[in-house]
Amino acid sequence: MPPDYQNILILEGYEQEIRHFIEQAKGVWVDEDGLHATDFVFEKFIPKPKELMCDKPKDKQVSEVLIKKYGYDNLFDWQVGTLGIISEPVKVIFEKEKNKYSFSFLEEECPPLRALCAISTQFPSLKFFLEFFSIPIPEENIADHGKYEFVNGRMEVKRRDKCMF
Repeated sequence: MPPDYQNILILEGYEQEIRHFIEQAKGVWVDEDGLHATDFVFEKFIPKPKELMCDKPKDKQVSEVLIKKYGYDNLFDWQVGTLGIISEPVKVIFEKEKNKYSFSFLEEECPPLRALCAISTQFPSLKFFLEFFSIPIPEENIADHGKYEFVNGRMEVKRRDKCMF
């Protein structure tokens, strides 16, 4: 089973642009317990195609039409292929300390690198700093750690390593 990732996203830039990002980021996510308000969802920046469902269509023609239009015929493959994520962030905590704004959240299986790269193009004057840690899987005795910076669609690796424990 792949690990979950704890992510810390820090925003840097003009106060007005940061506030705009924070307001746009608010949304809801759905799980087996229902709807939940949250401070950060990717879909507010990169909407999911409404036509794509979770499962692959049973009808081959429908599948071909969706693939032609979106590159994928189901929502899961679209999210992974387009955004590099499995799901929306969970356990989101927003913090503001002086002029430092941050979100911490969990993401399944991988850090949201492609999603943040795409979102950064919508806020070219902001810098996004992401630090992530995989939640260690005991039987593997290894954890993933990284620091990335995103500016206007560019991603720069600041640090990436595997840690033995």
